[in-house]
Order: sequence, then structure tokens, then C-alpha cells
Amino acid sequence: MSTDVHKRLVARLKATDAVTAIVGAGTSARIRPMGRNQGGSLPAVVYDQAGGYRANTTTGTSTTASTRFRLHCLASSYDDAHTLSDVVEDALSGWNDTSSGVWHLVMGPQDGPDEILPGEDAAEFAVIQDYSVWHSTT
Repeated sequence: MSTDVHKRLVARLKATDAVTAIVGAGTSARIRPMGRNQGGSLPAVVYDQAGGYRANTTTGTSTTASTRFRLHCLASSYDDAHTLSDVVEDALSGWNDTSSGVWHLVMGPQDGPDEILPGEDAAEFAVIQDYSVWHSTT
């Protein structure tokens, strides 16, 4: 159900100059599902599917679904993590994708927690964003 939505997420981030200026472009872009490679470079965007459901009608389950994504904007400094978060939000919030999916920012840096993650040599800073995407399953 959500594989294509994942692909559109990554494609959108890779097509946004402000994002690729920070995380790199093409196959070397540091945009990854579920986690960062051990020892991988920063800054980076890590995403995962945080949930989802299909819309129901009085006649059954429809072909409309909502998928929820959590994005971690990671950097080696607090300010850099927020800078990355800002450009990611500009790229995704309110975006109507090629399959008529509508990306809604549910929780952004102004709403949610920042995190300090233990890194190999130093702390990593993460700003978390949460998106709900309405899309067709067909």
C-alpha cells in the first residue's frame, strides 16, 4: 500500500535543491529508511512509516488511505538539524504529489521534541517531523 508513497517521498526530497545542498544528491544522497548507516555522514534524513489506515465507507473499505511518516533530520549540531528540518518542511508540507497525495505536516519542529542521539564520536541532533499523507491505494 505505501511503497509508492515512500518512493514519492524520497523523489521529492532528492528533487528539492535546498535539501540536496545539505544531504547530497543522486545515489549518494543521505536519505534513508529506518536508520542511518553505521558511521554514515551527517547531515541526513531518516524516515519510517509510523502508521496508516484505509478510509472506510458505509459500503466497506475504500481505495483512499492515510499513511503516516516520521522523518528525523539529523546533523552534528543543533542549528544544522533545524536548518535541514526547515528545508524538508518547505519541500513536503502542503505538497500535492503526482498521485494526488496530499502531504500534511502533523507535527513539526515547533510542536515536537528535539532529540540528542548518541553517536560514535559525538552526539547527533535530531529534529522530528511527522506527516500524514492521504493517497489512493490503486
